[in-house]
Amino acid sequence: MKRGHTDGFILYATLSLLILIAVMVGTALVISNINVRSANDNVRVSQVQALAEGGLDEAVSKVWYDIWPASTPTSYYRVSDYKKNLVTQGWGVNTSASYGPFNLSGVGNYQYKITRLADTTDQATHFLVESTGVQTGGTSRKITQDIYVGGGLFNGISYAVLTNNANCVMCHASVQSTQALATGNPVSSQTPFRRAKFATLESLQTRPSEEDSVLAGTFYTRGGWVDGNGNNVASSSGFKTTQATGDGNITTPMTTAGSAKNFSVFDCSNATQCAQTSNQNFYTNYPTQDKIGQQPFNGKWPDGELPDSFPLPVADTDGNRNIDDTEWNNAVSTSTSQEDPDNPPGAITATMKQISPTGTLGTNNFGAVQAGQTAGTGYTGNLVLDGTQTPINVNGTVYVNGDVIIRGKIKGNGKIIARGNVYVVGDVKYACGNDNHECNGTDWATVSDPDSDVPKFALSAVGNISLGDFETPRYGDWSDPNFLETENSQSATIKTGSNVGQSVTKGGQTSTVPGMAWREATLFNRLEMKKFMLARKNGQSYVPRLYKFANNSPDLVFWNDPTDEGTDNYASSSYRRIDADCATDVNQCPKGTFTENITGQKITSTAAQLQQFLAAAAVYTVAPKTNWVGRSQLKKMYLDSTETTSRSKGAFRFDGLLYSSNATFALAKPGVSNACLRNVSDNGGCSKTNGSLEIRGSLMSADTGILSSGPWGNGNKNVTPSFSVYHDDRLSSFVKLRNTQRAGLYRADWSLER
Repeated sequence: MKRGHTDGFILYATLSLLILIAVMVGTALVISNINVRSANDNVRVSQVQALAEGGLDEAVSKVWYDIWPASTPTSYYRVSDYKKNLVTQGWGVNTSASYGPFNLSGVGNYQYKITRLADTTDQATHFLVESTGVQTGGTSRKITQDIYVGGGLFNGISYAVLTNNANCVMCHASVQSTQALATGNPVSSQTPFRRAKFATLESLQTRPSEEDSVLAGTFYTRGGWVDGNGNNVASSSGFKTTQATGDGNITTPMTTAGSAKNFSVFDCSNATQCAQTSNQNFYTNYPTQDKIGQQPFNGKWPDGELPDSFPLPVADTDGNRNIDDTEWNNAVSTSTSQEDPDNPPGAITATMKQISPTGTLGTNNFGAVQAGQTAGTGYTGNLVLDGTQTPINVNGTVYVNGDVIIRGKIKGNGKIIARGNVYVVGDVKYACGNDNHECNGTDWATVSDPDSDVPKFALSAVGNISLGDFETPRYGDWSDPNFLETENSQSATIKTGSNVGQSVTKGGQTSTVPGMAWREATLFNRLEMKKFMLARKNGQSYVPRLYKFANNSPDLVFWNDPTDEGTDNYASSSYRRIDADCATDVNQCPKGTFTENITGQKITSTAAQLQQFLAAAAVYTVAPKTNWVGRSQLKKMYLDSTETTSRSKGAFRFDGLLYSSNATFALAKPGVSNACLRNVSDNGGCSKTNGSLEIRGSLMSADTGILSSGPWGNGNKNVTPSFSVYHDDRLSSFVKLRNTQRAGLYRADWSLER
């Protein structure tokens, strides 16, 4: 190439490169400017959106904090008071108010509008908030949000056992975390266990000379600690804990000799001292919700929240302790429409028998069940669930408008809520793995893994829950399905073995005495009567909850001896019977006056006042309320599930959470000869449960009647716990209940309008 041509080419290439560089630089500048403008736009959008969100937050203050007077406790608000205050302050349905604009210097302004809409199906107060943010320069955004004020969360699920009153349940008990079930991770100071929590909302009664119980955690009671005669107890050598004072974890195993120590009782009647102390191992006179809202607590619990009462598992919007059709249908509809995120619609797939509300089980009992059946949320009728061959699979929340009978293995993550009663007639145990083996220590070691194979199951009843043989009177023939509680004396004779026909004699009794469930029910009735009479004395109202044993029971029985757990004589003067017809016919009420000793004072009721008491009460039946299954059938189903040669001897067991705002009755028959109707030589003759009950989950029940005397007898000390609870704290967040009387505020996700 010639030099002139070469120079020309170099010049051309140089100019081309310069042009390309210029174009690239120009393009970069354009892109940079676009990015700057985009970034500025994003900043403006974010700022204006933040302005609008500020309006939402301010609206919360208007519809929540500003509604309450300054004297209202900061931790507990009642729905009824909230609605009264709304009306007083002019917030009727379909009323609205606008606020703003409010200027923020150099940023912009916001304004918002609040409209009270009609109450939602669960009776929650419903507000719609529309908030607009405007930035200096004109950029604006409008966002909306639904705000609800309704029943607040019930926070009692974090307890291993929660009940109103505890007496014989603590005689031979062991309560600890399910961490104790896991293999390969023993408790120590390096690998501490979570503490278990046991609480009574009213009273704790124990037998200081006879206890043999250990709690790996903390005990709470709203009342004091008393013995069987009502005398105060300061300590007991048989009631112990492995929790060191001031330590919120457990570092010592129960199995180590001497590891359990006496409780250090901490009395919260000194509010100032109580407010500053946590991680004690025994609290008496623990504060109520109202007291927590006052000084010196100022809304802060000393050692975790303890609820005041037990809400029904379905929202009781009118507070009458009964779930009517409207309340039940609301719960079902909000679940099926997925408007209740805590209770998504679910299904049960199992070997089962579905019985219509007007149908009967028939005489075939468990022989009537069919494999591969499914029942979904809103099922109406009664269910018999049998997981002995194929596990019962429960997922989501299943509302059953009827009773439930259940036994066998469980899989899935689900909840069953029965409108009637629940009867656990056989062991209910978690199934793990593809082979559906009973979940073992290796499985329990994985529960902290979100993909753990260990199920989560909760069983709730609007009515009552019964486990085991609740039908047989004390010293009665548990092996005879027709030998049932009659609420009166009946002959008890040996039916099998070498002593057929021989009368049963125990403690001078030649006839049976009240059964555990019946006796406990009468005690609960008496306590409810005291609450009603005390409320009346103080000019307050109270809706009592009463129990009768069977649907054809002629009487409601009130046990009136405050110094005893009950007499072994149906005819004793310690029992008082009131005709159930007293509620509608004053002539059926006791003549004269009815006197009850309450806190050292005698309060007298006339016949008319007793009628008011019964008329105001919600009455629940322990045995099946309708005739869809006979009482003898139910007892036979227990015998065929538990007292059978195919079952190994061991504790009657339930895996999961049991919840009832009424009563839970659990009876494990003793395993000693003097409590059996057949000689030990006659093929054992005693219960396969060996007098023991085990729960791997938790027990939540307003009234708890549990008798599990264990394998001990003849005055000998128990060698193993007869009532064992392994608390599964996974269920604390799994089961969420609403206390419809306690107000709480909830906000839906906001949506962008423009």
